[in-house]
Amino acid sequence: MIPKIPDEFIYPTREQILYYARKAGWEKQKDGGNKNVIIFNRHTENGHEQMDVYWTTCTIKTSINHPRQGKTQMFRRDVDLELYKKICKNPRAHTSKGYQRR
Repeated sequence: MIPKIPDEFIYPTREQILYYARKAGWEKQKDGGNKNVIIFNRHTENGHEQMDVYWTTCTIKTSINHPRQGKTQMFRRDVDLELYKKICKNPRAHTSKGYQRR
């Protein structure tokens, strides 16, 4: 069964996704067009980070080098605009909407 999304839930628009990613220092690497994915990269003191945004479903995958766990991927589904801004600033942000892979 697909969980019901609350009426007040609003996915960020494609334009908002691009704007807030740029504002947080992400560079657009690939725009998947028909695949509805935008891939961003940035370099920090922790190394290379990647964020894949599937903007029609607002599923976000972040790939980072975690200080203790090594290379990890975090997936988050049904991300609203406020959470998206938080993830852009800190891809390690803890949310109740994700699961992790190593």
